[in-house]
Amino acid sequence: MTPNTAHSGELAEVTLDELGLEISESDYKVALKRIESLFDAAEPGTLEGDELERLAALVEEYEEKHFLI
Repeated sequence: MTPNTAHSGELAEVTLDELGLEISESDYKVALKRIESLFDAAEPGTLEGDELERLAALVEEYEEKHFLI
């Protein structure tokens, strides 16, 4: 799905790379701390659950780029 084909009420999912952005190490550390605070309390379909999903995706993208295996 692209922004031009997204239906109203749906959000297009794009990566930071697609936007030409990169998460910093500081942002990464803040995201990890926030994930820790949300992990046990966030329920799927809630604002906290959605935030947790977005942060997890950002952390995953950062780790794939910076912690090569």
